[in-house]
Amino acid sequence: MIVCYDTKVVETGAALKALQDLRHPTPGIAAIVDLNRSFCDAASLNPSPWQLSRQQFAQILHEKIPWFDMKAITRLTSAYDPHRSGVVKFVRVSAALMVGNRPAMSILMSQLTRDPDNVDKTGNVFILRLLHGLYEDCNGGVVEQAISSLDKNSQFGEALNIPKSEGVGIKLEDIGELLSAACSCLEDEIEMQKLASEVVQVLFEEGQKKDLAAISSPNSRRDKKRPITRSTKREMLLFGETESISTNTTQDEQYFDYTIPTLGSEKPIASVVLKHSTLKGVRSIPNVNQNDFVKCVTRHPTLMSVFDKQLTKFRELMLPYITKGTISFEDSLLQQSTYGSRP
Repeated sequence: MIVCYDTKVVETGAALKALQDLRHPTPGIAAIVDLNRSFCDAASLNPSPWQLSRQQFAQILHEKIPWFDMKAITRLTSAYDPHRSGVVKFVRVSAALMVGNRPAMSILMSQLTRDPDNVDKTGNVFILRLLHGLYEDCNGGVVEQAISSLDKNSQFGEALNIPKSEGVGIKLEDIGELLSAACSCLEDEIEMQKLASEVVQVLFEEGQKKDLAAISSPNSRRDKKRPITRSTKREMLLFGETESISTNTTQDEQYFDYTIPTLGSEKPIASVVLKHSTLKGVRSIPNVNQNDFVKCVTRHPTLMSVFDKQLTKFRELMLPYITKGTISFEDSLLQQSTYGSRP
């Protein structure tokens, strides 16, 4: 399992070398985005649209970068499927490729972006936006919304429905994985997951505020009565809610008016809620859009500092393999050369 982190470093670096090859029609960031979308298209008919079989994953990589060594593809697949489950969550590979890409391009794009909130000169904010985009593509990409507008060229000022693309956002439970894309060892991942949980908690609470606003609406479906069962009573205790039982009660089924919940002294813990599908159904947990995600992460100085440190370390470890290409663990032992983070 520990060697998988080193294999991840080596083979991700080798894959980047192949994606940056001049034979590729769009080397660099565009190649990674295109590869991720090819993964999404292939996974759309799978039982899970986030996963590809090992064979599907290897086949797409070979089709997109045919000069990438097949043995290296096999090792890359194994690095992201350490338990040999037979499937790969492909967006983790895309995210690792994105954070390992040449930093000069990220810095340049960050400087070209006219973002008043962007005071970061390392390009990390731009990287966060790219990572969000990769996960958003897997989550459905964008949705078309019709916007009413008056046609100024029309004599009668006819109303037109102009489609507008809006991202669907990413799931709260994917944020920890997204921010761990540059982790090159188990210790780094544990450190980042702890910090990421704080970001998830803040975004969760923001989502609850929006949910409370939805609940207060007279047309909200939550104004309707719903049955109280053992599971819903546990949920109410978790969220600090009080029961409002109607007179129509029986021994088997009771009902209560689901109005604005009264939170207890302790706030609901996001990590607990997100792990249980039943609890997730108690509250509307909206997806996180890109601006909210970036704003929340960049306002956590400790997380940004750790992210920058892990990113720099990950790129430094990958540099020999981006330059020279792949090497197996066995060959590194024979040649007495480094392998990932192993001296």
